[in-house]
Amino acid sequence: MNGLRQLGLVLLLGCLFAPQASAQRPDVALRVDANLSLTAGVNGSGRIRWYDPLGRYSTAGLGLTLDNGLYVLVTQRLQRVPGGADPDTLDQAYVEEPGIWRAGRQVLPIGGGFLFREYALAARVDLPGDRVAIPITLAVCANGDRRQRGIIGRIGREIGLTVVAGRNFGINPSSLATLRDLEAAPGADGGWRWIIAGDISRQFGPLIVQGEFALLRQPEGSTKTAGEVSDLRASLNSFEGQVVTTLGWSRDWRTQHDAYRFETETLVSRSVTIRSFVRIDGGAWRDITMGVRIRL
Repeated sequence: MNGLRQLGLVLLLGCLFAPQASAQRPDVALRVDANLSLTAGVNGSGRIRWYDPLGRYSTAGLGLTLDNGLYVLVTQRLQRVPGGADPDTLDQAYVEEPGIWRAGRQVLPIGGGFLFREYALAARVDLPGDRVAIPITLAVCANGDRRQRGIIGRIGREIGLTVVAGRNFGINPSSLATLRDLEAAPGADGGWRWIIAGDISRQFGPLIVQGEFALLRQPEGSTKTAGEVSDLRASLNSFEGQVVTTLGWSRDWRTQHDAYRFETETLVSRSVTIRSFVRIDGGAWRDITMGVRIRL
């Protein structure tokens, strides 16, 4: 029911903000991003899932560009993570003026979007670099009782600083997925009240280096401790972008837990990518994943 209410809110906002577009047919595009993954664990078990080990979901939906420039996106997940904090399979459902504001269910602008990928009902305002000296993003979210509620502020682009204050942040399976199993996310009524995150991204020709660091403060519910976490990754584009190789290192500094990963993406056609993913956790092999990604 939460997903239906959020979808209804997005459609209502689209109607309120775009009366001039009603006389013309909107530009409608099918949006498909399917991640089919087969993961083999250290115990020899294998699982086929419609999401990858980092919580990147398979989604399908529609994108509508209205005559007045507004954009509406509605996407549905093909499978949700068991025990996750999201009560339904709705992925995103929002209306936006691209680069200016966005309202509806969306990914919250926390850090570089890799360590933390939180989905919530939110309103977001962007002040791009051509309007202010440093790009600024402000968001307020209210995702219901025992889920994400609060405010988010972020400044910067290639070097960014994010401050999050509220309740139950960090509960989605797609957050901190490099350090914990997706099914081990705290779920509703867990997480932290404060997150302070810094991120950086630099490109050196075909090499992209990205890093994030976050302070997690005032744990609540099933989450018992504060923490400090980081992720460093380097991606190399080769063969004119046909193959992307990524090496990553994540660390929980409070527990001294290290997790390493090696990922390849090979483009076999305009919309089909073959992926492989290996994780090493605490010095031992953890799992290996083979998958295919189809984007339309």
